[in-house]
Amino acid sequence: MAKCAICGKIRLVAANVSHAHNVSKKYQKPNLRKVSVKIDGQSKKIWVCAKCLKAGKVDEIYRK
Repeated sequence: MAKCAICGKIRLVAANVSHAHNVSKKYQKPNLRKVSVKIDGQSKKIWVCAKCLKAGKVDEIYRK
């Protein structure tokens, strides 16, 4: 399971409840992007959520 390397955000588990009260699980996944980042002078690809990218918490080399 992928998670954000900066904030640690992972998927959330919730319940779909129908009008007849049939309950089934649903998953809400974070908006993750794989970006290239320089770590210790080497280029590495890590999973980062869009919120961290937008906030500027990551100095990315380039984004596809």
